[in-house]
Amino acid sequence: MYSISKNYLANLLKELCSVPGVSGAERPVREYIAKYIKELCPSGISLYSDTLGNLVVKLGEGSPKIALMAHMDEVGIVVKSIEERGLIRFSYVGGLDTRVMLGQVVAIYGSGSKLRGKSWWERKVLGVVGVKPIHLLSEEERKKVPDVKELFIDIGLRKREEVEELIQVGDVGHVERSFIRLPTEIGDVVSARALDDRAGCAVLLGVLKQLIDREVKPQATLYLVFTVQEEIGLRGSRVITYKLHEEGLEKAIIIDVTHAAGYPGLEYIEYPVELGKGPAISRGPPVHEELTEQILEIANRLKVRDNEFTYQIVPEAGRTGTDLDVAQIVRTGIEATVVSIPLRYMHTGSEVVNLKDLENTVKLLVETILKLGS
Repeated sequence: MYSISKNYLANLLKELCSVPGVSGAERPVREYIAKYIKELCPSGISLYSDTLGNLVVKLGEGSPKIALMAHMDEVGIVVKSIEERGLIRFSYVGGLDTRVMLGQVVAIYGSGSKLRGKSWWERKVLGVVGVKPIHLLSEEERKKVPDVKELFIDIGLRKREEVEELIQVGDVGHVERSFIRLPTEIGDVVSARALDDRAGCAVLLGVLKQLIDREVKPQATLYLVFTVQEEIGLRGSRVITYKLHEEGLEKAIIIDVTHAAGYPGLEYIEYPVELGKGPAISRGPPVHEELTEQILEIANRLKVRDNEFTYQIVPEAGRTGTDLDVAQIVRTGIEATVVSIPLRYMHTGSEVVNLKDLENTVKLLVETILKLGS
């Protein structure tokens, strides 16, 4: 049985979520993942990144050629302008929700003259998203969600010139939030920003660790692909799948997150996925039927052998909103499907996943790679 401990996954996930990687500025998280891979397997592995910033690990030379894909980037903000009084106006990078931005602490990675050339952690500038106090809101204002154009960031400086020494227009940032385990430090549930899709990245690294630690060589050619710019139009997936298709890529399994229901506003009858019940396998028109059925067959066999393993099914009617939507239709097309990690409160600073779901996703993917290549 190919299993990886929840504590190991928690520590890996904590590290991944502590590193910034807003869409288009994924270098810090890409460098962290590359370093992890080089330490895990110092020789006998192909590791490279492309022009756009996608990171690819290649194992084996057999058939079929299979890719596991997860995106590195996260939603965030980009500096739009700096006012004379030192306040920063910003826009969203990806699908952020204004309802969860009010009063948040944010981190901006500055490129002003005082920070230029420094490492990313030295360029980190903290600020707060200012909000008009409730005492001063009119009845009409209390009824509506402010537009992002009404929001601003206060970094504690009162002159534009002072702010510009730290931050420039075009600098990116994200909501600042610590990684925590729930309900205590030994809990299986964790919360952080960027779990979409650092959880998927952690799963890919968990698969690699299992194969290396157990000295298992898949008969297939396996690509582990960490993509960029998923949150702003699936751009990285389009580029790297085109290249891998030229190398003969036949199949792809996209590892992303999906909505976990079971709270007010999203009940199971609307979306039949929940935390702690295992990976969610997509089924429906947009995914490749034969590949999906193969994975379901492997999952059912695994369920018989392993009492701890469970899985769920996500009904898909049209676009999945994942890298699959472009990966499967590049050039002459590839067989592609989605295996998702259940997640609550997507695109907030407090996304939530269950470590058991990551653990079971690793089990399923290792089994799948070995079976498809046998």
